[in-house]
This record gives sequence, C-alpha cells and structure tokens, in this order.
Amino acid sequence: MRIGFDVGGVLASTLEERKIVGPDETEIFRLEPPFEGALEVLCALARVVGGENLFIISRACGTHRIEAVWALLRSWNFSQATGLPEENVFVYSGGRDEKARFVAQHGIDCMVDDRVEVLTEMDPSVRVIAFNPVPKEMQEFLPKLAGRELTVVTNWAELGRHFGV
Repeated sequence: MRIGFDVGGVLASTLEERKIVGPDETEIFRLEPPFEGALEVLCALARVVGGENLFIISRACGTHRIEAVWALLRSWNFSQATGLPEENVFVYSGGRDEKARFVAQHGIDCMVDDRVEVLTEMDPSVRVIAFNPVPKEMQEFLPKLAGRELTVVTNWAELGRHFGV
C-alpha cells in the first residue's frame, strides 16, 4: 500500500491559519506542532508499509509558502520522527490537479486530504479519505464522488485505527 497525505488541515493547521502579516505586508508563518497523534501514526504506518511507501503532497502557492511548509516539516524533524524519506515530500505551487497527477505517477493507492474537492480529482482507483472535512465542502463535492467509497475521519487516532496501527 502506498499512501499520500496533505499537510495543511491534515498534519497541521493550514498556512492561512498560521499566517501573520508583518508591518511591511510580508507573510510570516508560525511554526506549530503537528496535530495530536500525527507523527506517531505515520511512524507506525512506516513500520508496517515502509517509509518509502508514504508520501507528503502539499500545495503551497508561491516560493515563500513552499519554504514555509518545508520549515514546518523540518521543525518537527519530520523524516527522522516518521521514517518517511525527504524525497517522498512533494510541495508544489501548481493547480489542484497536479496533486492527482503526482498520486498517479507514484502509484499511490490511498490519499488523505482535508479538501473533498481535491479528492474528487483522484483517479477512481485511488482510495480517498477525508480528514476532518468542512461540512459545506462535503455537501458541495460529495456528489462528484458518486459511486466511490469515501472514508471520513476526524483525527489521527481514528485514522490510525482505520489503517490498523
């Protein structure tokens, strides 16, 4: 099994939630701890499926935001804490469909994201898991997943139980 995880809204707060605008209008992003249980579940999954089969796939518009995502992951000693190699981290600034292309190119068969809209872009062969999704977005995009199984979890303990770790 190869599993992909989003960062903002899944591993930690979104960039928008962590943004501070400086006096010169520069965006600064607070470094926060990961959501409770995130690193522990990823570490347990890495022991079961191998760290090489876990991927971080995050959209961050602009170089400054891409650097902010990397800074956040590195502040947690992410690779060392989880067993997930840095080369399995893909932070990009393209469109939402780029995440689906990355998933397909890397043979990822399960994607965890807080955005149901993003999950609708995945190939039907990819198992999709919505992590604490916004109810309004669920209502809007759920019809686009018609005929597909959508698993919804609200926290990392629940996600860990789903994967049996």
